[in-house]
Amino acid sequence: MTDQAVYTIFRRITERADMSEITLRDLRRAYLVSLIRASMPLEDVQYLAGHASWFTTAAYRDLAADSSMKGYALTQLLYRSRTCIIQP
Repeated sequence: MTDQAVYTIFRRITERADMSEITLRDLRRAYLVSLIRASMPLEDVQYLAGHASWFTTAAYRDLAADSSMKGYALTQLLYRSRTCIIQP
């Protein structure tokens, strides 16, 4: 699957959910900051993110330390299921 295919699929999903303002970068940032806030070692976060340099991971550590940044939890994400109407 190409990078463009991932972006296209993601854009289609966010538009259907009326959440088109969310980007893949937002999800990546929220994921890494959540790992750091959960006290995962930075080396592990660096590995999971695929960062070659720990300087890049340190930038996410600084974001995680910023208490004004809104946090995300899976239980807080709004989910609207699609209704399925079965006709006889």
